[in-house]
Amino acid sequence: MRKLLRNMCTMLMASVLLVTGSCGGTTWVSGVENTNTLIEKLTNMEEIKDPEKYTQIYLDENYLGPVPDMWEFENLNNIEVSEKNTKYKIVDGALLSKDGSKVYAFPPQKECEEYIFPKTVKIICNNAFYKSKVKKISFNEKLRKIGVSAFYYCKNLIGVDLKNVKTVDILAFSSCSNLTQLNLGKVKNIGEEAFWGIGVKNITLNKKYNLGVAAFDTKIKINYGKKFKDIKPYLLSYKRWNEVKGAKGYEVVVRVYNLDNVKDKVYLKTTVKKPKLSKKFRKKIARMNEKLNGEMSSLGVKIRAYRYKNKKKVYTKWSDVRKRTIYLD
Repeated sequence: MRKLLRNMCTMLMASVLLVTGSCGGTTWVSGVENTNTLIEKLTNMEEIKDPEKYTQIYLDENYLGPVPDMWEFENLNNIEVSEKNTKYKIVDGALLSKDGSKVYAFPPQKECEEYIFPKTVKIICNNAFYKSKVKKISFNEKLRKIGVSAFYYCKNLIGVDLKNVKTVDILAFSSCSNLTQLNLGKVKNIGEEAFWGIGVKNITLNKKYNLGVAAFDTKIKINYGKKFKDIKPYLLSYKRWNEVKGAKGYEVVVRVYNLDNVKDKVYLKTTVKKPKLSKKFRKKIARMNEKLNGEMSSLGVKIRAYRYKNKKKVYTKWSDVRKRTIYLD
């Protein structure tokens, strides 16, 4: 009985010690912060200390500071702004610049079937829709740039029409695994891993484009929008690349050379049916490395696709050279 009474007293004391902190409503139990407790009350941005705890934030009329990165506010479902704020405003749940030209942020936990971008928006800023639940987006005709990780890991997103967008930055739509519909519109610049890990199977590029490293993963078949002989294949890495639509195979040239003495080099050639180097050929490259003298060697790889016309091979242009440094024992 005494043991039972002691346990009941301990539980009662713990409940008494449950208090709400003065800075943003952090919950404490027996003097130890409970980091799993979410803060549901609307809290002024200037009072935020642990962004991942907040479900709501408020930008008052005096807040002119930086915009919060949505990767920090992973549990956020609401943003509000004072109408008197001269720098920011809210449009359909998204945080915009006062003139409406930039979209800064959208709460990751806010349920959203479709976000229709206002006609004034020209730029979607870095991390703006980071891990958001948005399912559909409608861009306007004035939108020109989508920032770094702007729609990173938006797993509910199923379709994108880029319309007049010119630049899609690094990781912009990376890991949007259910993104199966993609129209590149007039885009010219695509950053590193911008569309890595999406669900699209085929993509058509514009005639003029600039692709960053690993802009698309190798599951995507590329239609370059050019005559076959004018295509310059995109080389993902030194050992694999995206399939060129219509190609029957690929010719590969590898230069292996000593970084301490560039004259110490060898050239290897091979032809493959699939858009990657075979294990057998990669072992041959490794053997060539061992024959070089020096501490470091480098691979320089380029490829071109081919197909047949009247039983003769027709080639694309050579790709850019993809390099890789190898440290030797």
